[in-house]
Amino acid sequence: MKSIFLFCTLLLSLSTCNQDDKVTSQQNNPSFTLVSRSNPFGGSSTEYPSEAIVWTIDFSTQKIDVAINGDPTPVYLEEGSYNYELKEHPCSYDDNQFISVGGNDLGVLILDEFDEGTLIITGECYDGDRLTFRRLN
Repeated sequence: MKSIFLFCTLLLSLSTCNQDDKVTSQQNNPSFTLVSRSNPFGGSSTEYPSEAIVWTIDFSTQKIDVAINGDPTPVYLEEGSYNYELKEHPCSYDDNQFISVGGNDLGVLILDEFDEGTLIITGECYDGDRLTFRRLN
């Protein structure tokens, strides 16, 4: 009886110590800090301190949570939670689709360097801004 109890205790402790859920959660909901906002056509560029503006993206539910730390001026989105959609657009190419957040068209979501930790949203195909983000987690 004692060995059955030990076996059940060991089995229970192994099943509750699984960290795969945490890793999967971080991969499904990565956070990105805005590094820069630039407009090559207008010649303007603004750099941001790390974690001043953070977007956490839930790819499975198509939601973005925006956190603003300190006093930077919001870039396109105020602090809060937003739904987003990826849609066909003349600027879309390959797997990079146009993103609309909270009903506002932002540009093409470029995932070419996603595995390296970089996310870009660009409106350059219509003389808009380029937002460059770096992954935090």
